Amino acid sequence: MLCVKDWMNLVENVKRKLLELTWEKKLVIHGMMGYGKSCLINEVVHTNPVLKYFDHHVFWINLGDCHSKENVYQPMWRLYTAASSVTENKTSHCHVDIERLKESLIRLFMDEKLQNSLVILDDACSEDVLTYFDIRCKTVITTQNRNILRNEDADFVAVNFGFSLEESLDLFKTSLKISTDLPVLAEEVHHICQGHPMLIALIGSYLNENSDMAKGSGNDLWVYIKTMLRRGNYRLNEFNTDSNISEIVRKCIEKLLTGNLKTLYHDLAIFSQDVNIPPAVLEVLWNKSSHEVRNVMNKLAEKSLVVPFYHDNLQTYIYGIHELLLNSLREQTKEQTVALHRKLISGYDRITGGDYSKLPDDNYTLQFIGYHMSQAEEFDKFDVYFNLKFLEAKIRAVGKEDVLRDMEKYGKYITKNNNLLEEKLEQYKDFVSRCGCHLYSYEKTDILQYALRESRDTMLFKDALEAAKGSRQLYFQLQKPVDEPDHSQIMKIKDNISSACFVDSPHHILIGTTEGKIKLFYEQSPKEISAFVGHQKAIKTLVVSPDKRYFLSVSDDGVVFLWKFSADSSRNSMDFSGQCPVSPKTKQPYWQDMHTADKGQILPRKKFQAFDLDDVLVSAAFCYDFPDQFIILTGSSKGNVVVWDALNGTPICNTGNRGMAAPCVMYVQDRDERDAIIFSCDDSIFKYHINSEGKLSYAETLFNKDTCCSIFYAEEELVTVSDRSITVWKNHKSDKVLENFDDTKKNISSTITSDGQYVVVSTSQSTVYIWDLEEKKLLMEFENRGLAKSLDTFYDEDKSVHVLLIGSDRNTLQLCHIQPYNDREPQVDAPVFASHWKRKSPLTAIRNAENRIQIFSGYVQVSETEQPNTLVTCVCFSPCGNNIVYGLINGEIRMFNIKTKKEVTIEEPLTTNGQKHPVNYLHCYDPSGLLTARSYSNGSTDSLDLKDFKLGCIVSHTGNSLLRIRNEEKIFKLHVVNPLVFYAFTDLILVDRHCGVSVCNVDTGRINMLQNNHILEEVMLDTAEFSVQKCLLALSFEQPDKFLDIYALSESYDSMQLLKRLDLKRKVKSLRFSTDASLLVAGFASGDISIWNLNEKYKHTTLDLHSGPVEILYFSPNVEPILVSLGEEIAWWNLKQLQKGKKFKGRPKSIDIIRKISAVESHPMNIAFWTERQAVSGTDHLLSCIKLHGKAKYVSPSNDFSSFLTVDDTGKVYIMETILPD
Repeated sequence: MLCVKDWMNLVENVKRKLLELTWEKKLVIHGMMGYGKSCLINEVVHTNPVLKYFDHHVFWINLGDCHSKENVYQPMWRLYTAASSVTENKTSHCHVDIERLKESLIRLFMDEKLQNSLVILDDACSEDVLTYFDIRCKTVITTQNRNILRNEDADFVAVNFGFSLEESLDLFKTSLKISTDLPVLAEEVHHICQGHPMLIALIGSYLNENSDMAKGSGNDLWVYIKTMLRRGNYRLNEFNTDSNISEIVRKCIEKLLTGNLKTLYHDLAIFSQDVNIPPAVLEVLWNKSSHEVRNVMNKLAEKSLVVPFYHDNLQTYIYGIHELLLNSLREQTKEQTVALHRKLISGYDRITGGDYSKLPDDNYTLQFIGYHMSQAEEFDKFDVYFNLKFLEAKIRAVGKEDVLRDMEKYGKYITKNNNLLEEKLEQYKDFVSRCGCHLYSYEKTDILQYALRESRDTMLFKDALEAAKGSRQLYFQLQKPVDEPDHSQIMKIKDNISSACFVDSPHHILIGTTEGKIKLFYEQSPKEISAFVGHQKAIKTLVVSPDKRYFLSVSDDGVVFLWKFSADSSRNSMDFSGQCPVSPKTKQPYWQDMHTADKGQILPRKKFQAFDLDDVLVSAAFCYDFPDQFIILTGSSKGNVVVWDALNGTPICNTGNRGMAAPCVMYVQDRDERDAIIFSCDDSIFKYHINSEGKLSYAETLFNKDTCCSIFYAEEELVTVSDRSITVWKNHKSDKVLENFDDTKKNISSTITSDGQYVVVSTSQSTVYIWDLEEKKLLMEFENRGLAKSLDTFYDEDKSVHVLLIGSDRNTLQLCHIQPYNDREPQVDAPVFASHWKRKSPLTAIRNAENRIQIFSGYVQVSETEQPNTLVTCVCFSPCGNNIVYGLINGEIRMFNIKTKKEVTIEEPLTTNGQKHPVNYLHCYDPSGLLTARSYSNGSTDSLDLKDFKLGCIVSHTGNSLLRIRNEEKIFKLHVVNPLVFYAFTDLILVDRHCGVSVCNVDTGRINMLQNNHILEEVMLDTAEFSVQKCLLALSFEQPDKFLDIYALSESYDSMQLLKRLDLKRKVKSLRFSTDASLLVAGFASGDISIWNLNEKYKHTTLDLHSGPVEILYFSPNVEPILVSLGEEIAWWNLKQLQKGKKFKGRPKSIDIIRKISAVESHPMNIAFWTERQAVSGTDHLLSCIKLHGKAKYVSPSNDFSSFLTVDDTGKVYIMETILPD
């Protein structure tokens, strides 16, 4: 036990120092009142070696009531009379003068019989008093003031921790004379007392007096003790006058403090139990500098009245006050409560100018501002809960649940009983409930931006719009509110997650890490509630018991531990009534336990290991009715499955080794109501019955054909998940309900819902799919944020929905609802979609679930195609925007007129030897640059005769290598393997998958392969980008290292010259040149964005925001370099600062090319608006960041860059317009 070990180490340390003690150097044992300093020295001096060293002469003098020279005489005389009784110089005469008495003591202790004696000065509080005991003898001092001997050389020992949970429970059991487990309330009593030894001993004494009542009244006695402690009343028996701890504490404070220091200490009465107090709050409270605050707190810490702790994450000292002292302070200052809290509120007014959105994020203020305003009776200030930027700061600091709890608790102060404000508060609460998690998870998103997605007739939207118009930051307004609720939440964890599961609600999450740590989290807090210490290697599996009070952990170190959750964590519930105390653990992200011996860490109850030295445990499970049957099950790497008595840690029975690992084990009750164990080895599933005597009997073997990764037992069915399939067993018959034949896609983790309806499986391709066992069909499959290494589900009774937990290799936890058969399900692949802008109004074409193409103007559907007989694979608009062209999986290409709804086949189906070749790329453009939307603003003609109608040039790619070009009546067919296509008016720049570059003229069909002497080996292209302004081509490829080449093409596009090769070491997902080609930007699979300034010798800059692949990059059409990036979020950046430098000359262009570029690329972009937008706080270039309901797949800007259209993975279209300032 860690705490016992610490105490024994302390005993040994003091013992060693005593055996080396001389009269020249005193020993000082210091610590908080009641922490056992006297017990420690008493335990040590009564050991034989110590007594022998001091010749069995130990004198104990209590100085607790001796504060000054006036009352030092009596203890000095007691020491003199006791010591003189040992020598032959006994005296009956009493010295009148203190100085003469001190001289007599010095002479007395020079006696041969007392030269090795020890004097213990217990509970010393005055340095002046100690000078009278400087009598040249060996001395030990116990004190609360660690600097009591500032002018002397002394040895110091700190007693700075109380009882551990296990020590407290053991003392309670001893007091009650029982050995069985105590109720959960006993653990809560320990946490309320913060393990204070004096309080725990007092409670133990009370339990001993009432042991019969404790055994017969259930939890009543514990409830009484807990209630009294919560009230700060430590006199459990009102008739017991010997246990008035409150009075003892008051006197202790009085004797240690005087003057201004005492006044400052009384100010600390405003703080709540268990809080960590950062110095920044004290600077505000006292209006002192950080140096002055540190001096004050050092003085208080010297006297053991506060506990200091240097916090590495916060990089500052934090302070704690024990509840025992805090209750005494509250009692002494109860008449000044309002004034003391107002003192702090006045400080906040001073530093913020009354704007509470600017309150400091100091790990305290935003967490407890509501509490202090209510205690200060500053009720008019509660309208701050309608300040969106204040709410944003508070949510980021502590999470949405704390904001909702405040809104509920202080609702009457916020609304002032006004009906309109009550309606407004409900809107705000609903908004925070839905969107708060995104603010917490996506650091650079903005609350105003989320509020601008709300319905326009709400007070919330109007508040947000007013704030956005008055700001210089970039905000967007949606043309239509987003009506679908977002049921997903992301938690970012600093550890590498290897396993994760729910505990007793969707709000308590247990995680295991690759470093062997186990942590319990609450809601959206980045700081764990509890830490479980014991494993040395990665946690493979976490299993929570049926009663949710225990859990098992399986680690790569081959050991299984049984743990019990702390009662302190269970009290941190979703109780918004204000009746249940909310621990600062859930409010302060970097909370530190500064009082108990555990220091917030929990140790395992039992350890289980394999029988053989060369065997390790790989799986574990609870008995189905644990803890009624206190039994667990483990499986080993040799296939030995053991049933354990978990109370004693002893084996009951085992199956013996099978030579293969048993990765899945279960202890169930089968349909015959017989206890059974089920486990897998390779592709076999074994079942054994276990009788009441703990004997195993073989039942059956099932052959799964595939190696079992997971086994689930539901409704008398056995469900197995292998790396490629899901199989259901019933009545000894198997049904392989889902099988995957893709060699690159393997199942890696799985779980089942509590009702046995849905099996959830993650794959090696970072997707997650949900199989409905009842309907026997795939419910959905969606892309995950990284590789899902662990899965779990929990049925939320309040919301009647299954909540899915996904632990990702990107240090994130994702929570989402399992929504059965939504109208629009997330897709793994991007939706088939195209857009076209007519001024600020977008047209969109998207394939729906019926394989029809729907055309929308804004959010209004204006047309729809007939249902083709084969799948639509791609779609695009004609340059005029009056037609769509779409390709089919059989190679056919059709054109559809939006107005007349008539369509015609442009290209016939393409088959080779009966095999269809799908159209996988399609684009229409005007090589002349003259065919614009304005030219066809009156709509298209009724005729669809291609000879009479100008479509522009249609470029399509079919199958693997067929490139088809239709330019009016001219049709060309070329063979290029999976090319990327770039447009330079009448020329196409084609880059194949091996970085081969060709140029094709759409007027002649002539193709020219450019020679590249810099890529001679076979490489694989990642992506490419072309700048028509400067004829620059960027190629990202693998060889097998990852490189980025930048080439200059000649004016006639017949040669290419390497300008620069960059060594990247990471996979590029997207590339883009700025409009003037001064910047090249690359988006990586890792989420990074790299920028090279081509005018400044390729000077490199990195943008850090996205956590997932950056799929798309866009630049503004003007020289003002506004970049749009699409990753997990959509972000806007101003890169003007990175564009500085000499202009990149490039090669000269002909006047014709310059004229064409001028005609096409000139757009009425509001440059002044964009240059005036301020960067997001804490960033240099980021202007705005938006997280959509789903995962964004496309983004398209309007021609003037004032509106943006995007589509997420559900096919939902978002249209965003920039908000102009007033």
